[in-house]
Amino acid sequence: MNYDSGALSPDENKPIKTVSAKTKKRLLTLAFAALGIIAAAGAILVFSRIFRGAGTPQKAAAEYVRASLVYDIDGMIEYASPYAKVVLYGNEQTSDRLLKSYLKKAYAEYSAPSYSGDQIVFKLLAVTEYHEGDDTFEKIMKRYGEKADRSEVEAAAEVQLTVNDTKSEKTHSYIVVKIGPSWYYAYTSK
Repeated sequence: MNYDSGALSPDENKPIKTVSAKTKKRLLTLAFAALGIIAAAGAILVFSRIFRGAGTPQKAAAEYVRASLVYDIDGMIEYASPYAKVVLYGNEQTSDRLLKSYLKKAYAEYSAPSYSGDQIVFKLLAVTEYHEGDDTFEKIMKRYGEKADRSEVEAAAEVQLTVNDTKSEKTHSYIVVKIGPSWYYAYTSK
């Protein structure tokens, strides 16, 4: 077909679709809302991965012990150092997912305790922190290094706590380690 140079082609005859300013504003608002939701979800995921553990040595020890006493597997994993995770799982070839599955199976045969985590009372007796160069730090790191990579550990602490779980009251010394900004339970000192 030949078209007259002054005539419009069939494609040019179609009306041009335009989006109103109101619709553009709504689409832009929806796009920013979706980006905000994605960013918030990403921040929560990153925050939960990076900021596990506790802010203080005593909280790391207490929260790990509390989780252990009430069979809170997620709490145990959150406050456990790589050393404690190897001890719980039995070897170094573990991930949080594998450890969680393993602990669920291990605890399946036990009945839940008759008390809740809120009923457990901790009495802090002492906290002693150790750093690179301290003899005690080196002693702790020697044991720690038998099961986990000690190169990530920035500090260690011995936390003496009395734990009353409504059935008994016991005092123990817990070794916790600082990895990054957080503290994690490593082992109970003998």
